[in-house]
Amino acid sequence: MKRVSYMGVFFDEETKTRLIEKQKNKLPIIASDMHCTFKYAPTKSETREFFKLLGGRNIDLKITGYASDGMNSGFSIELTPEQRLVYTNDIMVDGMREIRPAHITVSMEEGAYAVNTGYLNFQKLEEPFSISGRAGVLMKDRDRNKEWVEFENPYKQLDFDER
Repeated sequence: MKRVSYMGVFFDEETKTRLIEKQKNKLPIIASDMHCTFKYAPTKSETREFFKLLGGRNIDLKITGYASDGMNSGFSIELTPEQRLVYTNDIMVDGMREIRPAHITVSMEEGAYAVNTGYLNFQKLEEPFSISGRAGVLMKDRDRNKEWVEFENPYKQLDFDER
């Protein structure tokens, strides 16, 4: 079964290298699929709205903060008003919905989970900088044990269950 795992902004190798070099505390495991998640497990309507506003486009992101706790290392992002319209990377904490800051996991320690970068206490950078990536979705096909990034609306070719 094919499905959208998450929607976000994905980076080329040059951008990934730049982020690795800008870390203050490089950890041993580099995130191979470096990206900024806008929504994990999006619904059909969330994915449609994402593609309407950003899908397939090159997107500039402003890097404004950095954090590392020895397990995760990454950067926070200041989203534009347009980007905020489709950023819904939320979690439940003690029964309350919390929006995690837009962020990129760059490196981790053995046994760490990339998702935990969103819980770090990001410190403002003295010199914010910009990067760019391409907006798309990570697709998963569980039957074939495959995943890939799609930069065009996947609803043209697949059936999805509404959540």
